[in-house]
Formats: sequence, C-alpha cells, structure tokens
Amino acid sequence: MLEQESPEVRVLEINSNQYTLDGGSVVAEVDENGVLQIKFTNIYTPTEQSGGDMTLAISKWVRNENTNSRFEFQLFLTDGSGAALAGSYPYTGSYAGSISDGGRFYLADGESITVTGLPEGTGYRVVENNVRGAYDVIVSGDSNIGSLTENRDVTFINIAPGNPGGHEDPPYYPPEDPEPEPSEPPEEPSEEPPEEPSVTPSEPSDEPSPSGPVSEPDPTPEPELAEPTLPQTGQLWWPVPVLLVSGAAAVAFGAFKGRRKSRK
Repeated sequence: MLEQESPEVRVLEINSNQYTLDGGSVVAEVDENGVLQIKFTNIYTPTEQSGGDMTLAISKWVRNENTNSRFEFQLFLTDGSGAALAGSYPYTGSYAGSISDGGRFYLADGESITVTGLPEGTGYRVVENNVRGAYDVIVSGDSNIGSLTENRDVTFINIAPGNPGGHEDPPYYPPEDPEPEPSEPPEEPSEEPPEEPSVTPSEPSDEPSPSGPVSEPDPTPEPELAEPTLPQTGQLWWPVPVLLVSGAAAVAFGAFKGRRKSRK
C-alpha cells in the first residue's frame, strides 16, 4: 500500500465586516465520501460608531403598581435610505453599554437610557415587547417612531388598573399642539341708540275682540248750521221800494173789485 502525501489546503475568510473568527472553532474533517469538510464559527462583534451628535433618550414609568420588574424594549435604527443602520452606538443612564439596529434593553419603573452618537436623520422605532394585557401603555413626549432631525426624548408609561401605587407623579409630556391662528378682534358695539319700533294705527273693527269687550267709538258730531244773517253792505237795495209799491197797488186793486161786486 502506497502512502500519498496529503495536499495542503488553505481557506481564507474575507469581508467579515463586524464578525470575528473564533480561533478554536475551525474544524476540518473528511466525511465518509472522502470529501473534506471545513467549518468556521464567527462571532458578531459590532464596532461602536461616532458618526453623529444626535441623542435618543428612552424612559420608563409605571402607575398604579409597585413593581421592580424590568420591561423589555427593542430599538430599530435605519439610515437615510431606509436600510438597517450599520454599527453600534453607546448608551448611558440607568445602564451603560452599546446597542445596534434591533438591539434589546430592559428598563424598570423610573429608569432610562440615552443613546448617543447617532447620525442626523437616522430613523428610529422603539417597541416595548411582551406587555401584559392588564397594562394600558401611553407614549408621551416625542413619538416612539420618527427621525432624528433633533434630539428626541421618548417616555413609556404603563398604567395598571386599581391598586394605587408605583411612582406618585410620573412626568407626562403631551405632544405639542400647533399654535392657534390669531382670531380677529370682536367688533365694538355701535354707539347709536336702537331704533324704536314703528306702530301703524289700525282702523277700528266692528267685530268684538276675543280677548274682551271693545268700547264703541264716539259718534262723529254733526256740523252746526249757521244762523241767517242780514244783508251786508254792498248788496242791491233799489228793488225793495218797487216791490213795496207794487204790493200796495195789488192790495188796493183787490179791495176796489170787492166793493163793486157787493153793490151789484
């Protein structure tokens, strides 16, 4: 049986990015078919980035319950194109460490962390995982989804029904409302006196009013006749003597005729 020298085999791993090769994890073996199998084990070791000066603060409060439980959160980060943001970024506060896209962290009542060194314009989304159904969750301050055009401060408040307890007065920052548009000043009242309503007199009706008796109107007085007056200066007087003489002649003539009849 002739022995043959084993050929030398070299395998290189390149473009490992943020992964490092576990020194004792390279395994080379020949399977039953005579095929050489080489297995590599890589360890993810993200490098901290400091490409920006934006910060993202995340706080946790619990109302109506005394609890020391820690609640799980997850942070998603994207770059300007919407792809996952590369690298990891340091955080400080109740805990210290570094976090990258999709990283998890835990906060109890009253605790917070602040992620620093994030590039301006980074998209972020903060999610609270595995919230029990008994809690009502309120997000105050800045939204839990947005873009780092400025430093952001996101607060999660869990409210448990009944059993008052927990933090007495957790801060609540309602979203800013847009400034109301200035309203026009009210019109000043006019100094002119109000007009009195005009009343048009109505003609009296012959029918009685249903609300009560109606007094009859006073009868219109008849016009008095003027007494006859004597003729005034300027009237004609010459016919008067003529009429008197004619009357006397008529009386004398009548008497004369009466005497003649009596003689016959």
